[in-house]
Amino acid sequence: MKSKWLAHFLAGKFKLPTIGEMEADVKKWEKCMKYYANESYKRSCISVLLQIYCNDQICKDMGFNPRRKKWLLAELFAPYCPDDYKYLCWQM
Repeated sequence: MKSKWLAHFLAGKFKLPTIGEMEADVKKWEKCMKYYANESYKRSCISVLLQIYCNDQICKDMGFNPRRKKWLLAELFAPYCPDDYKYLCWQM
C-alpha cells in the first residue's frame, strides 16, 4: 500500500495536505487514542487499528474507496486482510 501511494505521489496524481492539516489529523488521532485507552494510550497496542487507519488514508489519497468489503455486514464485522486490497494494483 505504501509503495502504491509513493508511486501515485511521485506521478503527481495528488498533493500532500498542508502542514497544518497534517498536524490537525495527528491531534485528532491522539485525542481518539486518549479517549479509548485512557492514560495508558502511549503504551496500548494500536498496531491493528493504526494499520487499518493508515490504509484507509492511503486509499483516500489515491482516490480509491477505502471501504474494500463487498457488503455492509462484512464491512462492519469481518477483519481486513491483504486480499481486500489486491485489486488496487489494477486501478492505477
